[in-house]
Parts: sequence; C-alpha cells; structure tokens
Amino acid sequence: MTTVIERGDGLFYWVLLLACVLLSVLIFAAYIHFQHRKRADETASLMTRTFSRHPVPSSMTSVEEPAWTGVTIRDALIAFNQALPSAKKWLPTETVLEWARRIELTDVDFKPYLDERYGMTDPVTPEQVARFRTTLEQYEKTNSVE
Repeated sequence: MTTVIERGDGLFYWVLLLACVLLSVLIFAAYIHFQHRKRADETASLMTRTFSRHPVPSSMTSVEEPAWTGVTIRDALIAFNQALPSAKKWLPTETVLEWARRIELTDVDFKPYLDERYGMTDPVTPEQVARFRTTLEQYEKTNSVE
C-alpha cells in the first residue's frame, strides 16, 4: 500500500481562505463607511449653515441661517428648534425622540414628522401639520420663561 501526498492542494485552500477573509473585511469596512455617511447625511439637514456676505466687525462675526427643506412639517420643526435657547437646541448626536425627551417635549406626536421624514406612509395631511405646529407653539409659550 502506497501513500500519495500531493503538494499544493493545501496551499490552494489557504489562499482561498485568505481571499474570503480579505473580502469579508472589505465588505465590513464599506458597510461601516456607508452607515457613517448615511448618518452624516441625515443630520446635515438639521445643522445650520453660517453665511458671511460682507466683512463685519468682530462683535458680529456670522449670521446663522437654518437649512430649510421645503417640507412643511420638517420646516416647522426646524423653525421651532431655531427659536429655542441654545441649551435646548437639537444636538447632531441626538435622534428627534431623544431630543424631545431631553427637553421634556412630551405632548408632541412625532409620528407625522417621522412618516414624512422617512417616507413611511402617504403624505402628511394639512391637519396633521397644523396639530404638530400648534403643539410646538404651546410648548414655546409654556417654556419661553426658562
């Protein structure tokens, strides 16, 4: 009885395994990059842009302009955020629900906003927008003293 040992078969499987590992690492890195970019795109609409048209004195360095979206319910929330004191403004690291919890904005139903923002259902009705705005205005009135 003779034993035949073929060299090279083991090498092929090691190369194949290494290729699979490298491909997995590449796919994972692309996924992480995509998630980071997606989150940055989502929060970019919440950030304010700074415009400076003319040289201004040092006491007045820039004017903050909100990033309007053209979507009524989203613009209402952006305007509401702009009217808040800086301690209560929406932070780029927060979701809308975390922010609402932090500033104790508990009476607002964010479902129409989230539906419009993420395209979950049919477009938001004018009645839902009016209710959303009214609730935000009530919060502004009751918490404007702080």
